[in-house]
Amino acid sequence: MLIFYEFPNRKKAQEFIEAVKEIFPKQEGIICKSHDASDKIDPFPFKLTPPIVLLLRDEMLHEVAMEAIAPWFGGRCAGT
Repeated sequence: MLIFYEFPNRKKAQEFIEAVKEIFPKQEGIICKSHDASDKIDPFPFKLTPPIVLLLRDEMLHEVAMEAIAPWFGGRCAGT
């Protein structure tokens, strides 16, 4: 999974998922409101600031595009 974090609020995290889905309609995203909730789905070694968005990994080109979109909504990519 690709992990994005530090969105200013849940609304911006949801808008990010919707923007990704406009470009990649089959892409699904999950919003987690805590690092612990995110870790239950996909463990990450460093503490992340919620809201946290988890997106299924796709082709590398799609991943680069999703990473580029996140800052438009105030989010950052933590990696995989």
